[in-house]
Amino acid sequence: VIELIPDSYLGYLANGIVEFGQRNYESALDYLNKAMKLKPNDAEVYRRRAMVYAHTHKIDAALIDWDKSIKIEPNSDLGYVSRGFFSAISIALSER
Repeated sequence: VIELIPDSYLGYLANGIVEFGQRNYESALDYLNKAMKLKPNDAEVYRRRAMVYAHTHKIDAALIDWDKSIKIEPNSDLGYVSRGFFSAISIALSER
């Protein structure tokens, strides 16, 4: 898609999701950052990037992105659920 439509937000987002699924976190971040430049107020890209940050132990960055997604879409439960789940896991792991 990106070859045909270089300004495709969805192309970059989709590639970021695929790279994340394959645990290519650096590449996932590159794609998601490009998607964010094309569509800076899209909550989905913030949620996806937060997941990459969480998996690479960049906790503060993950929380900032989840908070940004909530600010953009305050009536969506996706940002709240992801941030809450991550917080619960972090607490459980720190108590070990």
